[in-house]
Amino acid sequence: TLLATTPGVLVVHPSLPVKTVKELIALAKARPDQLAYSSAGNGTPPHLSAELLSGMTGINLIHVPYKGGGPSIIALLSGEARLSIASLPSAIGHMRSGKLRALGVTTPQRSPFAPEIPAIAESGLPGYDMTTWTALLVTGGTPREVVNKLHAEVALILNQPDTKERL
Repeated sequence: TLLATTPGVLVVHPSLPVKTVKELIALAKARPDQLAYSSAGNGTPPHLSAELLSGMTGINLIHVPYKGGGPSIIALLSGEARLSIASLPSAIGHMRSGKLRALGVTTPQRSPFAPEIPAIAESGLPGYDMTTWTALLVTGGTPREVVNKLHAEVALILNQPDTKERL
């Protein structure tokens, strides 16, 4: 089994007048049921991450599910949605170009891929943790040599500088 954790990132459209998680919570409390967030679909990690945020803070956000992370980001970039919790890899380029503003990552600690972004837990919501993971699995009866070969090849690919840079 190969396992990797991936942080989500709480991002807002630059027109939203907030720069921190605390400011977002205050704005959402002042404007209940007025802020729409996009997600990659019902039951996806971004959707559940936003619902955890809502549940822990008592804010009411409007969920707008899309058919995947790409359309969700497009809705946010266009201003159709005001905020989202997206995967860090899908949002980081837009954050660095200034098209989106990052408020926090969903993991308990900052991400080594974007250490400038605080964890939501450290920036206004202690205890917040929504860590997702990705795994490569095989059935229990898979011969050890096949498992070893898969592990070696995937590790080789993941350790290549260009792969690390893209991820």
